[in-house]
Amino acid sequence: MADPSRHPSGDTSGLLGSLITTGTRKDTMSIGSNVWIEVTERETAVFGGAAFGAVGTYERLHGRIFGELDPAHRLNVGIINLDRAARNQSGNVEYQSDFHILKPVDLDRGNGCLVYDVPNRGNQPIMPRLNGAPEGGHPQHAGNGFLMVYPVADPAGATLTLREREADPRMTPPGLAWRLIDERHVEITRPTVPGFDRGAIYEFIYRARDPIVMGIGFAAIRDFVSFLRHATQGNPLAPQERPRIRHALGFGISQSGRVLRDLVHLGFNQDLAGRRVFDGILPVVAGSRRTCVNWQFAQAGRYSRQHEDHSYGDDQFPFSYATLSDPISGRSGGILQRARDAGVCPKVLHLDTESDFWQARGSLVVTDTNGADIAMPDEVRVYTVSGVSHAPFRSLTKPVMQLPGNRLGYGAFMRALLVALIDWVESGIAPPDSRFPSRAAGTLVPLAQATETFPRLPQVNFPKVLNELRLRDHSVEPPIESTPYPVFVQSTDADGNALGGIRHPLITVPLATHVGWSLRASGYGEGELFTIQGSMVPFAETEAERQGTRDPRPSREMRYTSRDAWTARLVDALDRLVAERLLLVEDGDRLIAAAHETWDVYQAL
Repeated sequence: MADPSRHPSGDTSGLLGSLITTGTRKDTMSIGSNVWIEVTERETAVFGGAAFGAVGTYERLHGRIFGELDPAHRLNVGIINLDRAARNQSGNVEYQSDFHILKPVDLDRGNGCLVYDVPNRGNQPIMPRLNGAPEGGHPQHAGNGFLMVYPVADPAGATLTLREREADPRMTPPGLAWRLIDERHVEITRPTVPGFDRGAIYEFIYRARDPIVMGIGFAAIRDFVSFLRHATQGNPLAPQERPRIRHALGFGISQSGRVLRDLVHLGFNQDLAGRRVFDGILPVVAGSRRTCVNWQFAQAGRYSRQHEDHSYGDDQFPFSYATLSDPISGRSGGILQRARDAGVCPKVLHLDTESDFWQARGSLVVTDTNGADIAMPDEVRVYTVSGVSHAPFRSLTKPVMQLPGNRLGYGAFMRALLVALIDWVESGIAPPDSRFPSRAAGTLVPLAQATETFPRLPQVNFPKVLNELRLRDHSVEPPIESTPYPVFVQSTDADGNALGGIRHPLITVPLATHVGWSLRASGYGEGELFTIQGSMVPFAETEAERQGTRDPRPSREMRYTSRDAWTARLVDALDRLVAERLLLVEDGDRLIAAAHETWDVYQAL
């Protein structure tokens, strides 16, 4: 619960971030919002001074952006609590954030396209996930060169409950206790009775104070990108006071992809001069969700999953890009509706994985709230990479998962789709047709049907749960849930690999069963879904091994007479993806080269 009496404006650094292929002194834009930036650091020899073809060398700029928002402006009034935030002498609300810009030293040699990378919990995902650079906050490594809590207001009335599984009733077993150490830290004493393992859910509900006006982050993105596109003075992307940016693209993975969907949904793709902010967006693994950013007490880093944080409010109608009427909530709308009404619709390439049907209700992107297929608007293409998990594979330090982790990735498909989005925005070349499962094709099915068709594999349990969704009333805590929405998952082939969407080449020519779900092991909420990870069940290498375990899937030696035979089939699968513009030639070549050397090619694509 929240006390809305104090609503300071705040630092929005968690939402505002880096730009690629784009960068200071001070410039005030006459667009109804004052924006200026200050460069505090300029590094002219990034990536070791390496040159990237005709574009040449890059430099990195780091600094701060400062802005003011008029709470009464029609494009700002939707920001929750902006009208209650502290104001300056001009009656505006001030904000600031940091930024990083990677840009060609000579902007005239660039392609004129700005790519805005929405940060994910302070991280900048575009370099490691598209360029294959090492993980980390600073873009200091070029990789493959592709791109060139709030305090407690009053402890009285606070409650602590415990439950083993998300669907279990909230309980206060003997011995469960809490005490407030200070206004930001709570100490919990575990119950003295058995029945609650390390995956149990402790839920502390309290009245809070001092919310940050987090919705400013959307306005900050809008105004900063607009500044870089159009400002003539003080703009590092406008040498000789001539802007060099012709188009701007928004790129975001997971939380960042949800930010892009929400930014467009809330009307922030129109700047205060009425211009389009992003010409195209590429939201990746967002599912049907948006964010908890423009909320009274926003916790932007949290998101709904089947077991943990299930009731966080990032997942209510609208779900899809098309404008629909929802009989469950009684509302009408769509992600693109405000942008369409204002004439500033971006082109959208939406990319999900198999995990996003299980945890992010991805089926609601392509079905209405009665469970029927819907057509996408002309500006939208939607894709799923089947057999791939939402989160990158990482070894765990604790035995939380029942099965080994899924080692397939989707970075190569992001790269191909970013190229397609640039071609669409720059040259009007239509992108590949949507590749998403559907009800009509039988590739989107209810959980019960998926359970019946998944093969019975030795030592493998199929999920009995998914992250279901109900109409939710967030005016109280915990929120009240009522009518369910229809949520579907992908059907599978005889190996248990998902059907529909873009089939990863190692699903088309498989060495294992790869799924987008992972079940929690004993001691960690057994049988519940484990966050956004996937699982992998390798095929038996020989027929003797297969028969010994009674595995219904043919062994590797039965499928492929040799590694060369497997590689030849892999080449065919890769050639089809390249021809369909869903994979770049260089990514396919890298996988083929690895396949000539080893069966273990999972890090090659």
